[in-house]
Parts: sequence; structure tokens; C-alpha cells
Amino acid sequence: LNLLDPIAGLDGETFFDERIAYEKSLFRQDVHALIGAARFHLRDYAAASDSYRTALEYAPDSVELRAKKAICDARAR
Repeated sequence: LNLLDPIAGLDGETFFDERIAYEKSLFRQDVHALIGAARFHLRDYAAASDSYRTALEYAPDSVELRAKKAICDARAR
């Protein structure tokens, strides 16, 4: 998970690298959803839910992220 922290800290609106092209979602919901999935598989459901909550801030209409967060919330109890 530590490998993803630098990516999660980047701002897709201001980050620029002339050598590569990328989707802005990589620095938004995608990285947080990936962290959520990793935390879920580590059975850290509360932390996974937090990651999915952050991902939902960038993609509030995502049914997939809402469902994954709900599963984490249920398992965290």
C-alpha cells in the first residue's frame, strides 16, 4: 500500500509530465478504489470503507464504489 501513497497524493488537475499521457481518474477515484480493494483483501474493512469514501468524493455517481463501500461497512461491524 505504501507504493500507492505517492500517487494518491498527486492532483490530477495540476500534475504534468510531458513524457506520458494519463487519465485524470488515475489520481482521483482509481487510486483510492485500488487502495480500498487492497485493504479489503487485508480484511481491514474500516480502512477500506474510508478509501472507497474518498473515491466516491471524486465519482459520487458510481454505483460500483457505493456497493463496495456498503460491503466494507457491513463487514466492519
